Amino acid sequence: MESIFKSEDAEIPSVVYKFGKSELIGHLLEHRTALFRSTSRQNDINENLWDYSALVERQINILNQDIELSYRSNSSHFQSREDFDFLFGANRFAESFVNLRIYRQIQKLMSGIGAICFSASCENSLMWAHYADSSAGICVGISSEARFLKEATFCSQVGLRRVCYSDQRVKISPQNIEESFLDIIYTKSKDWAYESELRAVCDLPDGQDQRLFPIEPEEVREVIVSVGTPLEDILRLEKLANVYPHVAIAIAVPDTESFRNVILPLPNRYSLERIQSPFDLEPISSAMLKRSPEKVGRLLGFL
Repeated sequence: MESIFKSEDAEIPSVVYKFGKSELIGHLLEHRTALFRSTSRQNDINENLWDYSALVERQINILNQDIELSYRSNSSHFQSREDFDFLFGANRFAESFVNLRIYRQIQKLMSGIGAICFSASCENSLMWAHYADSSAGICVGISSEARFLKEATFCSQVGLRRVCYSDQRVKISPQNIEESFLDIIYTKSKDWAYESELRAVCDLPDGQDQRLFPIEPEEVREVIVSVGTPLEDILRLEKLANVYPHVAIAIAVPDTESFRNVILPLPNRYSLERIQSPFDLEPISSAMLKRSPEKVGRLLGFL
């Protein structure tokens, strides 16, 4: 796998998108802060890892040697080797024990690195579902030239980089540890390619698992809600109009023909409050479908 740092010219969009629950309104828009979290708190257990197969194999061999020595020293206390293995796990658990121990050691080593993650797209349904509270949250478009992104540095990395998606883990190059380390931070499984992720990273203060950077109002370019966003959150956003006069709130709605979202202007407050009023409609049931299929057709606009 080639290093992502060999494609320095990978295009960074002018606006990148942060998805989140309603709490995003608070820290990002009301308090105007960008939150970098420890990379050890990411939602994928496969992050922060390189190809450490040789390390696991070596430690398994050491563990098995220790187990063998322990048995030889205590064999008189057991009727058979099988009894010893059954009691202490021995070879049965060596691989899982070593993997777990190394995994936790690696996460501890990586816990001092902070990251903030964005997407290149504001329309992706999976992003809305997975990161915006099952489409009940919001999406905020941030300038990729924002000052806080330029201030976020780690080694030679400054600002945003695209994530590389791969089937294989990074192999560390002893000749270039720094580049290998950055590749580890910016490489994820191809399973996550739908995210079109860009991230910025920084050093975290000692003993802290997060770091805040200030955001300037003009660095916020877009605010998007969803059809599932509660009215109270939308009204909360509208109260910020004097802070972000250049931002018009938009709404993500389902496309009428395909399984995708489209971004449209948000209706005014009067229209939204009318929509919130309960509809005098009877929920469709199997009994209704059997009894009155024509009625169901009229309700759904088929007839």
